[in-house]
Amino acid sequence: MSRSRSKRLAAAVLVLGVTGFLVALASSRRSDARRLDAALAALDAEDPGWRVDGVVAAHNAAVPADDTANVTEVMFAALALRPPSHTARWAALSARTIPGTVWDNDRLPRDGEFCSLHEVYLDEEAGRAGSLKARHLAAGGMTFHFSEPNPFPHRFTHQFKVRYAASMLLDAATVDACFGRGEEALQAAESLLHLVEVTLATEPFWLSQNIRRDELTRATHSVQQTLAWTEPSAELANLQAAFTRAIAVDGVTTTWRGERAVIMRTYDNVRAGELPADYFDRLISGPTVVGRAQGYRRRLAGRSLVRDQAEVLRTYNALLVAAQLSGPARRDACNAVVSGVSPGLAHFFEGVRGAVVQESMCQSRMLCAALGLACERYRRQFGRWPVSLAELPVPISPAAPLDPLTREPFAYQVVSDGAIVFSVSTMAHLRTGFTDDDITLLNRDPPAKFRLWNPESRRRPAGHRYEVADPPPPPPGDAP
Repeated sequence: MSRSRSKRLAAAVLVLGVTGFLVALASSRRSDARRLDAALAALDAEDPGWRVDGVVAAHNAAVPADDTANVTEVMFAALALRPPSHTARWAALSARTIPGTVWDNDRLPRDGEFCSLHEVYLDEEAGRAGSLKARHLAAGGMTFHFSEPNPFPHRFTHQFKVRYAASMLLDAATVDACFGRGEEALQAAESLLHLVEVTLATEPFWLSQNIRRDELTRATHSVQQTLAWTEPSAELANLQAAFTRAIAVDGVTTTWRGERAVIMRTYDNVRAGELPADYFDRLISGPTVVGRAQGYRRRLAGRSLVRDQAEVLRTYNALLVAAQLSGPARRDACNAVVSGVSPGLAHFFEGVRGAVVQESMCQSRMLCAALGLACERYRRQFGRWPVSLAELPVPISPAAPLDPLTREPFAYQVVSDGAIVFSVSTMAHLRTGFTDDDITLLNRDPPAKFRLWNPESRRRPAGHRYEVADPPPPPPGDAP
């Protein structure tokens, strides 16, 4: 065979090989597209409201058309009545020219911590009265929509206004509790819980759910503070019910449904040419994600956007299934799902592990608060703390819930000057001299616990630190 003929044959083989590869690649991508379309069609049949339009419609449908019947709008109208002294105080706090109010539930505040807060409280009477009325309204929230073709950039200022309104209510609770007005202080805390529930609970955004968890935690601190300084009675059952309602919300599932809808719409828009082909590469590039953009560009074996979209969809579907579990099983199942994600797509799921733990911690704190309020109601009715949580009668506490962090019963101890409900996951034991500072030194979040005080131990002076005497071993079933 001549050399020229050999070259022609080699060229022909190369052309056939390249053509075959391209045909196989095109066939593979058509197969990827068919599988993705089938998965989307199956999800449409199973959950018709899962897409962006459905998620938006479901949220917006619950928002009252009449602003005067909308908890959120009424709260924000009250917030607008804040006096100049409020702005001046926050500016001074930011500049650290005055001390802030210390969240220390076992003692009354010092004068330096309290004076500027009390001055603002006196000026805020109109706004405070309006915000307290809002807790009697049934519904609230703010309507929203995702932008097109890029649904990612959504910023809603009302999320931050919720924080401002919460601060106004919590400051009011601190002043009322300090002056012995426990019922009014608990009404402010209940108003905060109601505002968070109707405004943020159904919003499918990470930021909304993070703010929701933060404000619920602050509400539990406020209620502990009120019960350390006062002996309210009329609002205890209402507040216990409010905490119980807050527990029913699962911010993780809400967020993942929203994130799935947004990312799928974005992929659709990229594939339709409405967004640049390298949109996702640019989305994740930046100084905080060095190397991730390159990792995403290096798709293995001709990996396509269609295949990426299919994997992201499968991962979110699997996470939503795993989220139906509880306790450690939920955490482990979610971790297993994200551990199997391709490296180039891992950035979509970086917040999964933290969100699962934060949501469980928040729910655990709410349950500690609900059980603590039940114990306070028991003490007022029977003149002593219950020996164990199992002693709480059904009219006060219908069931003994399990800790979302552990799926085990909550721990409970009666100590020398009160009682404590807590999660064994955050407080392994109590010891003489235990304080929340011990948790801070261990670099942990505030523990899931609720501290109660004997009547004679309330309204302690500034600077006092409590001592917890070593208690006798608790009865079986309630041991830490």
